Amino acid sequence: PERLASELAALEESRAALLEAAELPSGWELVHAHRDNAIYLVKRRATRASAASDAASASDAPAASTSALLPATDRFGKRLEGRHVSARMSEARLRYLAACAGVEEAARREMQALCDTLSESLPLLAAAAHWALLYSTLSAHVGASLQKGWTLPRLREVEDGERALRVEGVWPYWLSADGAARNSFEWRGLWLLTAPNMAGKSSLMRGTLAAALLANAGLYAPVDDALVPRYDGYFLRTASYDVPSEGRSSFAQEMDDVAVLAAECGARSLVMLDELGRGTSAREGSALGVSLLAWLHERRMSAIFATHLHEMEALLSSPAAPSLPGLARKTMDVSVDDATGKVEFHFTLADGVCTDSLALHAARVAGVPDAIVSRAAALLAAGGAAPSPPAAASSPSSAASSPSAAFSPSAASPPSAASPPAVPGGGGSPALEVARRALGGREPMRLLPGEVPPPAAVCDSFVYLLASPPPSARWYVGETDNLHRRWEQHRSSRAPAALYAWPVQGGKSAARRLETALIEQLAAEGVALSNDADAAHVAFGGAGAGTPPTASGGAA
Repeated sequence: PERLASELAALEESRAALLEAAELPSGWELVHAHRDNAIYLVKRRATRASAASDAASASDAPAASTSALLPATDRFGKRLEGRHVSARMSEARLRYLAACAGVEEAARREMQALCDTLSESLPLLAAAAHWALLYSTLSAHVGASLQKGWTLPRLREVEDGERALRVEGVWPYWLSADGAARNSFEWRGLWLLTAPNMAGKSSLMRGTLAAALLANAGLYAPVDDALVPRYDGYFLRTASYDVPSEGRSSFAQEMDDVAVLAAECGARSLVMLDELGRGTSAREGSALGVSLLAWLHERRMSAIFATHLHEMEALLSSPAAPSLPGLARKTMDVSVDDATGKVEFHFTLADGVCTDSLALHAARVAGVPDAIVSRAAALLAAGGAAPSPPAAASSPSSAASSPSAAFSPSAASPPSAASPPAVPGGGGSPALEVARRALGGREPMRLLPGEVPPPAAVCDSFVYLLASPPPSARWYVGETDNLHRRWEQHRSSRAPAALYAWPVQGGKSAARRLETALIEQLAAEGVALSNDADAAHVAFGGAGAGTPPTASGGAA
């Protein structure tokens, strides 16, 4: 401000003069036109209040003359109807605008002078800004790492020919140190990693690669201790998805990843391959996997190949298999209770081969209907057991501790492959027979626990019967215009054995009348009901109240 003192003083003086020049004649008011950056006088609209105010002003002071007012123009010189200015206002406005321009020019001149002064120091200033940003970032990283319990890994010397990665207590970087399983190992050469679904293969690979990358960057990592080689590249291949816009399937994306690996990775690269080949047949995917392992071995590359393609073991044991003396078999520790079939994941690395991916267990955990999982187990049992690991995959010292010996394909399957239990009320149930007669002989839609209504049921009203699970023999009669939501409510509160639903024409009112009639008929037939009091409903308003309700449609 001191450098612009004279310009700012001129601006303040012109501002005061403009305010003084804006003298309002009686019955006029000021408006500010933002687009033209100007002040105009306009005639005030006459109202009773304004007329009284103008009369009072006229009695107290002489009215200002309006003979000196001039028509106003916009910034293009076009005349503005109904807007005026005085000569004094125009002169004061021009002085004020000139003062504003003077301040702006003075400020620009001072800034230019400052830039000229600093121009010789710009490289130094840019470097200082760069290092300040880097320092603040590193400071934040160190603070967060110490808070999370991370440590600073050690790097091997550049001339060190040893390529082993030694890790003590590595855990996934997205988990807290307290709640994560830790792994310790020494990795060199090729690993074939086979383990059940959800056992932690992908987490181990991603956590290990992240720790190696952070160590090579001189940063803290989620490890207790680590001695890390210096890598010239990092390659992590995970799940692929199709790209229809480019005409590429998910397997084509996988092969594109392999092409990138072959072109850009070498003996000093860290390579992680997660479930390569799952986008095609198991036979062809296994052949490609074994061939890729041989290619990596020939180039003395360090890689972990995680897969569920158990057919690879058979190919590796065949007479045509390549010689891979440096290939180590690894798995993730899993325990299966032979009596109950309960699966316990330990998320720790171990020696050995897994021959059962526990896909049926993963399906159950995901909520797949039990009827589907049980039938899949029966098909597996009828089709024969999974292939056994080759003798070369384990040794006497490791066989006892190998997770592949901790469970067998039979133990990993669901404990029972029998058909689903009988549904109460099925076939010729008296309750269903009465309901069929009352609802026009139509067959109902049947829903079992774990099933959901079809999408078409969203827009319909329904009357339904709810079968209680054994040993109870009671039925619940209800109506709804949202079968999805009502079924979820019953499943969470009543644990029903089955639901039988009939679509109803005429909306909710018609469905409620049918519900009452059905309760009365079932009670008259001696069927045990859990909501027979609902038969007291007698008044149902709304559309269709004057027409008899009918059940429509068939089994969905």
